[in-house]
Amino acid sequence: MVNVAMGVRPSLLQWGAMATVIAGGILIARSAVSGEDTIKARADRTTLLIALGACFSYVALVLTAQSAVPMIGEVQTVWIGRWTGLALIVLILLAQRVPIRIPGRWVPYVGVQGSLDTLGYFAFLAGSATAAPHVTMVVASTFSVVTVILARLILHEPVSWLQWGSIGLIAVGTAVLSMA
Repeated sequence: MVNVAMGVRPSLLQWGAMATVIAGGILIARSAVSGEDTIKARADRTTLLIALGACFSYVALVLTAQSAVPMIGEVQTVWIGRWTGLALIVLILLAQRVPIRIPGRWVPYVGVQGSLDTLGYFAFLAGSATAAPHVTMVVASTFSVVTVILARLILHEPVSWLQWGSIGLIAVGTAVLSMA
């Protein structure tokens, strides 16, 4: 929406594909919600507030990164972002006074996750430098598909038909965007 406010004009097909991807993401998120007790409901509200904060932070990150890339380049932008993120995490941990406890056997997995995340940002920033940065933003939001599929494959969590249908919507919308 910010890109549209700044003058980007997607085609009707792109609008439809973006709406399809976003609808799929909402359906995946809603499929995880259940009507349980008040303690869980309170925790869900807290989680929702944290998620909204993360959403607005992500938008700020994306917009500043997209603006920085033409001036300083993708590598420098990711480098500055990683160091800034590390500094913020250290500040939060110092304020909480809770040490990080990562079992030694998980360190390689955390390293792989961090590396893949960094590669994802490089790919995102490269796509943002194209003529259609709004398309890159929507395609990047398809991470919910990866989350559900990894939960199924690694954690062996059940995946409902609604979630599979949502994954299908996201895949179709993303495919249309990549061709548009």
